[in-house]
Amino acid sequence: IVDVLDGAGEFDHRKASDGRVKAWLSVALEARWTRHEAMAAVIVHYTSTSDWIMPSHVTVIIRAVRQDRSMRETAERESVVNPDAAARVRRMCAEFGERNYSMSDDTVIHPRGLHVDCPNTVCGAKRGDPCKHPTRRVTGFVHPSRQDAEQKYIQEHK
Repeated sequence: IVDVLDGAGEFDHRKASDGRVKAWLSVALEARWTRHEAMAAVIVHYTSTSDWIMPSHVTVIIRAVRQDRSMRETAERESVVNPDAAARVRRMCAEFGERNYSMSDDTVIHPRGLHVDCPNTVCGAKRGDPCKHPTRRVTGFVHPSRQDAEQKYIQEHK
């Protein structure tokens, strides 16, 4: 944990006090971090934000990496057992996307407001492009003004 806190300190100038080490260690033991995972999580965190890192951030990142790894390993095993599985999944996703959230279907509210340009002047995402969060990487983020514009657009095109 001292190494993890020293690594974080290189970014945010914190010091690894005895109390801080004990607090982080209790979370690390509960969440079952490895040293390597925690060090990598610090780097991932500071790659996308300058927010002060806390143990919960490390836990969330480690869990996401573990889940991603598990899903990839499962997909690899599935593709060995059933080589056609990957193609089948891609086909199903494409069909689902066309059927439910097609950009050409102006009667279905897109979950991310993608029928309209984002009116948020900082974001300015164009039709079909996802919104950009101003301070951090967030998938699926939609500005409320774009949600309102999407609702209005659907009402006008009914």
